[in-house]
Amino acid sequence: MTVFYAVVEGDPLDSAKGSRVLGSCRSTIQGEDGVRRRMTLLGDGAWCDACKSAGEIVRGVDLPDRRRMRDMVSGGRHQAVDGDQVICKCERHPRIISVYGRKFTITYDRDDARAPGDITPHIYGKQPSAESNVPVATHDERFMLSDANGRLLRDTYTQRFGKPWVVSDDGLSFLATWESGILNGVNFQGHHVTDGFILKAYRDNVGIPTVGCGHRIVPSDHIQVGQTISLERARAFKKHDLERMERRLNNDVHVHVPLFQFEYDALVSIVYNCGPNLGADGIIRKINMGNYSGMFDFILTYRIGNNPGLPPRRYTEARLFASGVYDASH
Repeated sequence: MTVFYAVVEGDPLDSAKGSRVLGSCRSTIQGEDGVRRRMTLLGDGAWCDACKSAGEIVRGVDLPDRRRMRDMVSGGRHQAVDGDQVICKCERHPRIISVYGRKFTITYDRDDARAPGDITPHIYGKQPSAESNVPVATHDERFMLSDANGRLLRDTYTQRFGKPWVVSDDGLSFLATWESGILNGVNFQGHHVTDGFILKAYRDNVGIPTVGCGHRIVPSDHIQVGQTISLERARAFKKHDLERMERRLNNDVHVHVPLFQFEYDALVSIVYNCGPNLGADGIIRKINMGNYSGMFDFILTYRIGNNPGLPPRRYTEARLFASGVYDASH
C-alpha cells in the first residue's frame, strides 16, 4: 500500500532552497502551523531556484488520475501530490516535497481489485475548508516514496515510533558523505577518503583540527594535523562521537515526541554537526513542539552562522527530515 500527500502552495522542491510551488485550487488545507493554503493542481506553476526558472507541475509518481482529487472549477484538472515533478530548466526535473498539505492523504494499493473510484482521497483531523467536499477520515501515517529517478522506495516510512532510537545504515552513509565529502576516493578538498573516513588529520573549513568522520581533535587524542591514523581508530572515534549524539536524543528528559526513522537520522546529522550540548538545545526544543511540518524551514537556517558549507547541508537535512530522501550529494 502506498499513501501520497497533497501538495499546497509554498511546498518546496528537492532542487534548492527557495524553490516553491504555487496553488490555484479554491480548496484549502490547514497545516499543522494553523495556516490554510490553496491546494496545487497538475498544470500549476512552480519556481525552481536552482535554475532560476518557472516550470509546470506534471505527474511524477505512479498514482492514477482516478485516485487524485479533480477540480471541476479549473477545467477538471487533477491535484498534485508529493513526488510529482516540475518541468523547469534543470537537467533533472525536481520533485515536490509535501510539507504543508500532509493532512490530505491518498491511499493507493496497486494490487487492489476493487472497482475504479472505490476509495476516495480524504482529509483527516480538522474539518476541510468550506469549498472542499472531501470527507474526513483517519490517517495511519503509512506511505511510501519514490526517489529522484522515480524508483519506489519500499518500506521507507513506517508509523512514528518512540525510544530507543538507533541511527540507520542509510543515516550513517548520509552523515559520512557530509562529514568527508564522499564515501571513497578523493573529495573536493583533495583529501583521500576510505569508507567515509579521512585518515590524515586536517583543518576543516573553519580551521578546526579534524580527522576520521568529522571528529574534532582534542588534546587527549595526541594527534597533530598532517598525521595519519588507522581505520580502526577512526571507526572508534566515530562510534564514540555517535554514542554522545544518540545519548542526548534518547535521553528521557530531552526528545519526547515520536519520530520516523528518517526524521531521527536527520536529527542525528544535525546534532553530530552542532554538538550534543548547547548545539542540540534549539533543535530539541523545536521538535518537542510536535510541529513536524514546521521543521523543514526551521532546519534550513539552524546554527549556520557564517559557515558557507552549512546552508547546503541543512537543506539536505531538512529534505531528509521532511521526505526521507537520503541524498547528501553536494
